[in-house]
Amino acid sequence: DGWRGWGEVEEWLEFEGLVEGPVECSGKIAIVKINDKKALFVKSRSLSRGDSTATITAPVRLLHELGVRNVVGVAAVASCTPKFSSGSYVLLKDLVNLSQRNALYGHNEKEWGVRFLDQQKLLNNDLLTFVGGELEGKGVGKAV
Repeated sequence: DGWRGWGEVEEWLEFEGLVEGPVECSGKIAIVKINDKKALFVKSRSLSRGDSTATITAPVRLLHELGVRNVVGVAAVASCTPKFSSGSYVLLKDLVNLSQRNALYGHNEKEWGVRFLDQQKLLNNDLLTFVGGELEGKGVGKAV
């Protein structure tokens, strides 16, 4: 059956057992076939459910260990503007962490690469332009 209308789920994988050592999160990865391409959808946790930033960012670290180099985030997000109603699809152009928690806090892991990234390059502008063009006229708002 389809997974939220995105495509056919070929397989569900549990986080545990995908890499050596303990996994700091609970969740699953769906291997989904979309237009003859395969994509991974990660079902994970959130700050709003009381999870730590270490738990929330663990799936991204896990994907990195599995060789994934590009990630597109799809999530329920909060908005500080009444422009968007509950259930709206929004293309984010920037983000502000209001949680008072920093995912970079803690000891440095050399294998994870650069720790303090250029904050102006967190979001890929070419990808945002492409996706924005594809979503034009489909009721998707743009948030800054």
